[in-house]
Amino acid sequence: MSILIALSLAAASPPIADIPQPVEFRDWIAVCNNLRDCEAIAAKPDTAQGSNWTLVVKRRAAASDKPEISATPSFDFYEKPTTIRIDGRKTHFALDKAGYLVSEPMAFLKAIARARSAQVIGEDGQVLGDLPVMGATASLRWIDDRQERVGTITAMVAGGTKPASAIPPPPRAPSIAQPDPSDAPARVLKPNDIAEIQKAGDCSRPVGKEAFFRLDANHSLGLIPCVLGAYQGFSMVVIVDEAGDWSFAPLEQPRKLDSTYRPIEPWMYSGVATAHFDSEKRILSEFARGRGLADCGQAAKWAWDGELFRLASFNEMRECRGTPPGDWPSLWVTENAQLSVAE
Repeated sequence: MSILIALSLAAASPPIADIPQPVEFRDWIAVCNNLRDCEAIAAKPDTAQGSNWTLVVKRRAAASDKPEISATPSFDFYEKPTTIRIDGRKTHFALDKAGYLVSEPMAFLKAIARARSAQVIGEDGQVLGDLPVMGATASLRWIDDRQERVGTITAMVAGGTKPASAIPPPPRAPSIAQPDPSDAPARVLKPNDIAEIQKAGDCSRPVGKEAFFRLDANHSLGLIPCVLGAYQGFSMVVIVDEAGDWSFAPLEQPRKLDSTYRPIEPWMYSGVATAHFDSEKRILSEFARGRGLADCGQAAKWAWDGELFRLASFNEMRECRGTPPGDWPSLWVTENAQLSVAE
């Protein structure tokens, strides 16, 4: 297939998924996905190693779900039990050696919401670092609102007397219908086709071996090496039909591509970082680090619906603040892909 034909097939921009967006309140970032599962991350902008800790609050949407709280030093790990000091006073709040809160979470969050300062204390009484508290009240209240807990006994800070039964059940995860699988071998492109793809995709450093997978009776998937960066590789994703013709794969985007630095070209919608394809589930995945530390970045999964790859899950941490590597909040979930990035 010629480059012009391939580009014409990808000329129309793929759809943009309607995913929830994170919000920032001072040192806190809050986000809820489409199932109303929420997360708040308290982390200061880039600071010296060990001077600050990241506090993470996760809460699922069901009325009975309680917050799960953990803390870890920025850009580092600490594997011993600790306690929390708030506004210069000792408290009964404690973290186990894995960094998870072992105290009553609601009492802890209410204390953090009122606090002017909070510190993590080691077993010897040494101050190990500070927990960010600026923005805590607004972030927790925002989550209470998104989970429809405001005015109920389950709210973290915006509580009231309404029973837990006043909270509506979480929405059901959407499902992407996939065509029947096929046992036929995947269509494989010839070297001149691969060279055309790499030229059309502006692939400056194509390193590695191309791979092909069967999608359904009429389509195969090709992962073509494109660029090898400092800490991750990028591949061009193409669709190959039964005649052996290829086109750039249409991937539903989590948001519009940024055109600040250069015009958007069709092939840019089909570039994937650290691409992987699960042949059994027919799920294409991306793990894109914002930088080598992986304290920021995005992870996406797509499911093939017979015409395009629909966004099956999306996790993202926009701010590089020394948070746990790859532990990025969930913004979008479907029945096709419900596992977290770490899993």
